[in-house]
Amino acid sequence: MKYFKLVLFAYILCLLTSFKECVSKDIPENYLLYREQRRCQDVHQDIRHSAERAGFHIPLWILLFLIVFSTVFCLIVLGILKGLMGLYCCAPVGMWGLGMLIDLPRPLDHYQEPHLMHIPVRYDETGWPVHPDTGKRSVRAITRQTEFYLNIIFFLAYPLAMGITMCSACCFQETADEKQCFRCINTIVISECGDSRKRVISQKCETPLKRDIYSDGDSDEMKDTEYVVCQLQHSQHQLQSQSY
Repeated sequence: MKYFKLVLFAYILCLLTSFKECVSKDIPENYLLYREQRRCQDVHQDIRHSAERAGFHIPLWILLFLIVFSTVFCLIVLGILKGLMGLYCCAPVGMWGLGMLIDLPRPLDHYQEPHLMHIPVRYDETGWPVHPDTGKRSVRAITRQTEFYLNIIFFLAYPLAMGITMCSACCFQETADEKQCFRCINTIVISECGDSRKRVISQKCETPLKRDIYSDGDSDEMKDTEYVVCQLQHSQHQLQSQSY
């Protein structure tokens, strides 16, 4: 405290004098910091050196630790205030931004409002809990304890979540090939066949089994049916041989 008083007193004297020189006529002779014809810069250096000798010098790592700790502490205090406002004053304030931290909506065991706890929870088409009378999303979507705990770390986690979302939006963009990836779908339809068709299929199945590779242009229903029947007969023969 003495160091700050000396610095303040020295700067006031420097501002009141011209040419940035300190006047020493009204200062006692035994006051070493303000000798005659001393410049303000020299006085400031003397005060700084005396403060360092007195133990006012703070290491850099301690200064950084204090800055980080004070920042985190302030953000946690703001989160606590947000949580308290959401619990007792305004529910939308407490729920704001929590969708970035957890997946919403979530199922509830019961309504969090005291006057609705005895009523079964109702949901809308998208899974959000709604008021049983009005059908609007005017009720809490998560429990009160979860909401308060999330709000405590909200101002710490929300910037990180926003940064991850922005990075994912920039780095993982959809391309035209991904949109057309599942546009073409091959469907195999099994239909009933006559006796003549069954004989043709059985004759082809007696030949060694080959693996058929389908492409997008394969649309012959006969070929698809033969392939399925051959696979079924081959599986049946394998099961019979294993049983014997």
